Amino acid sequence: MKNKNLVIIECYCDTEEKLSLLDKMITTLNDKFDILVTTHYFLPERIQAKIDYLIYDKSNPILKYPERGMEFWRKISNIKITHIMDDYGWTVYNLKKNAISFCADLNYDYYSFINYDIEITEDLVHLLNNPKDFICTNFLDPISKKSLFPSLLFNILSKNNANKIYSLIDKEDYVKSDPNTNKSLYSDAEAYWGYLISNFKYKKITTEIVGIANTGNPDVLNYNKVNDDFKLFFDYKNKLLLVYDNHDKKDIKLNINDNYHVVSNKFELIKLYKANKLGFYDNENYINLIPSYNKKHLNRIEILKEN
Repeated sequence: MKNKNLVIIECYCDTEEKLSLLDKMITTLNDKFDILVTTHYFLPERIQAKIDYLIYDKSNPILKYPERGMEFWRKISNIKITHIMDDYGWTVYNLKKNAISFCADLNYDYYSFINYDIEITEDLVHLLNNPKDFICTNFLDPISKKSLFPSLLFNILSKNNANKIYSLIDKEDYVKSDPNTNKSLYSDAEAYWGYLISNFKYKKITTEIVGIANTGNPDVLNYNKVNDDFKLFFDYKNKLLLVYDNHDKKDIKLNINDNYHVVSNKFELIKLYKANKLGFYDNENYINLIPSYNKKHLNRIEILKEN
């Protein structure tokens, strides 16, 4: 045992980029700390050889609507667009519970829960070397660049507090909705973490923590993935297509069932009726939208009533 503070790295490394970030973190820490990796994705032997403990649970319990979903929405003039995507937040709590349960009989005083893709700065190393009973941190939102609290990226708990929070983490609570609004009680995984830590006396540490890994295009309200000239969104159930954020009022050429339609306004809502062919032209290249459209995403387009 190198240290009474066990570093617990949480990850889902399904690409070489992510594995490289995990490898870098392990190499940075494994000379001074024992390391446990808790994951929902298999790790190659070259990674396993560098750590002390591995928990591999391939279940990866992603929650799907209507059990729970993550809602994203935006208003464009009198139009509201909404997308509900799968909720990955519970997978993080599953990793935590797996690790705490595994460690019950191990002789560590503290557990440091760290997301695999953050930069280990001197300030974080200082915290690891001087653990407290409950340390919580903020994080920098990658889109807004705002500092948000609390963070799931870096937390230190005493063994006693970890065991207590283990008993509080509950899937039924996580998916609960407000009976009056039918909205989730917790907007995201961080909001649920905020509820959990409110049961403890914790020390809040301000940091510049941010996740490094590229996890994909965060704009789930836009199906134009080839340029930044304009955005597209559709509602399969109501057979609607919205072109929006055409700020330069460029001529956007659409192909709807081999009929050409040109949009020149900042936004335009188009009734599709039946779409056998749907796409647009990026210069001379035809971009086929049918594969995305036919996935029947949990998308909704609403025309809002004027007050």
